[in-house]
This record gives sequence, C-alpha cells and structure tokens, in this order.
Amino acid sequence: MTAPTTRLWPFLVPAALLGASAALLIGNDVPSPELARATVREVATGPGWMRQGVEVLSEGGLVALAVLLAVAAWRRRTRAASVATALLAGAGVVAALAVSEALKATVTQDRPCRAVPGLTALVECPPLGDWSLPSNHATLAAALAAAVVLLTPTWWPAVVSIGLLVGASRVALGVHHPHDVVDGLALGPVVVVGVVLLLRRAATRIAGAVLPRLLTAGADRRS
Repeated sequence: MTAPTTRLWPFLVPAALLGASAALLIGNDVPSPELARATVREVATGPGWMRQGVEVLSEGGLVALAVLLAVAAWRRRTRAASVATALLAGAGVVAALAVSEALKATVTQDRPCRAVPGLTALVECPPLGDWSLPSNHATLAAALAAAVVLLTPTWWPAVVSIGLLVGASRVALGVHHPHDVVDGLALGPVVVVGVVLLLRRAATRIAGAVLPRLLTAGADRRS
C-alpha cells in the first residue's frame, strides 16, 4: 500500500461507519423527532450565548474550514502531488455539494421545522421545496474537513471537531433532522476522497509538468 493511500484510510473508515449509521436511521419517515425537539428546546431555553454560538457555528464553521483549506493548500503549493491533491479535493467539495443537491431533489424530505409537531426552529424555516435530506451544511463541512486532512493530516482533530459542530448546529437550530446531518457527514468525505483516489495519479502528472514552469516564471518576475 502506497504512502498516499495509507493516509486516506483514517478518513475512509469513519466515513464508512457514518454511512452505516445513516443507513440504519434513514429507514424511518421522520427519524428521531424526539431528539430533534429535545435538542432545539435545550438551546432555546438555555443561556443567550448558547443560541448565539449555535447560530455563529452554523455559518462561521464553514468559513473557518474554507480558510483552513486555503492555508493548507498554500503551504503545499511547491509539490506537484500536493497541488494535485489540493485541486482535486476542492473539486471534490464542489462535487459533494452537487450530489447533496441531487439527493435532496430525489428524496424530497421536508424540514423538521414543518414536519415535526411541536418543533419551532430558532431561525427562519427554509421555504417548502428547500428539502432536508441530506444537510448541505453537514455535507460541505465534512467535505472541507476531509480536504484539509488530505493535505495536512495533523490538523484532523480541529477540522473534524468543527465539521461535527456545524452539523450539530443544524439540528439545534431546528432546520434538519439528526439523520440529515449524519448522511451529510458521510457523503462529504466519501465524495472528496473518491475524487482524489480516482484522479490523483493523472492530476499529479499534469501538475508535475506545469508546476515547475509556474514556479520558474514566478521567480523570474520577482528577480
């Protein structure tokens, strides 16, 4: 087993486990309504900082992960294999979001803020037709986290934690069922890692041919 492939296994295993969990949950029409209600109620009745923190995490966590991915890619900009991985991981993030949207349009599951009796979302409930399964936020967060880990494996505790918090925040705000988030957390890494595994060798060859010219041209401009 090659070194690059070995580095991918720590993300493939948890992604597979999350996928198995999602498969168990998705069989119900509205899984875990009690958990969804209890989570929203806990945040709604908690201290003000808790609700504010959840709202900030929902969007701010994605921004933080995107920034970390940009930093990780910049740090690896002089190695062809790393440049190829960065570009493919970025493409994988976009692909994961596209797959998530396609699944939403196929499954057409309504949001808990409409489907679960007694649950009132803490933010505006998305309009009818903006479907729930899977969570785009969770998919994007997990995809970004996977991309960062592929470039800088030692950052995994931070980025995985942020990704999980983003997913949890969507349930806490009342706009997603728990299984929506589980599915999104499984989908994101699977697509990103899949894209990298399938195309990394060819992309590395291309980057190896192009990168030296770009670095030489950049050095000439600075001199």
